[in-house]
Amino acid sequence: MLIDLARDAEDASLRELDGTAAVRTLQKMPADPDKGAEVPSWRVQYTVPIPDSAPAQWLTFSFSTLVAPDTDIEFTQTLVELFDAVMTTFRWSYA
Repeated sequence: MLIDLARDAEDASLRELDGTAAVRTLQKMPADPDKGAEVPSWRVQYTVPIPDSAPAQWLTFSFSTLVAPDTDIEFTQTLVELFDAVMTTFRWSYA
């Protein structure tokens, strides 16, 4: 499943979240005023299987940001890096 996600995405990489393999994807969406999207956006998504789940279950964590006109792209990249940093702190917890 993870390999299929990585293969079908425009920008995908394999990551690890608390010892579990995950796929990180980045989509850069253009503005599309006809669909109500006045400015471009970026979407980062992490997909991770829940260990030992039967049947197999998955979690998806996502982050989106708008790319405002006349804004340095480095700001958008910094927001994405911040989300990636937050995801490195993910830990499984069982009650």
